[in-house]
Amino acid sequence: MQDQGRPLNEVHAEIEASVREQCGGELCIDIRVVEADPNFGVCQFVRTDPEQGSSVERGASVLILAGTQPCDDPSPTDDVTEDDGTEEDDGVDEDDTSDGDSTS
Repeated sequence: MQDQGRPLNEVHAEIEASVREQCGGELCIDIRVVEADPNFGVCQFVRTDPEQGSSVERGASVLILAGTQPCDDPSPTDDVTEDDGTEEDDGVDEDDTSDGDSTS
């Protein structure tokens, strides 16, 4: 299976987006993550039950099986950033008081 071992958060988001697309924009099935495989980390996708590509009725459940081992290198989440104390350069010199005309 080509998705096995991929980051769980990515695969989960892709599955949810696919379900919403097929269900007219709503999440019409229950999607749950279960830690089940000792050969993978909890942040890794293993497989789904029922298998990917299977037909699932509205209101049914799909299990996303993940590993049970701790993640070696946790993936950063979109809402967590590390502040290194530096400021991003926006290309504007705040000390420059000229109006952009250079007539000299």
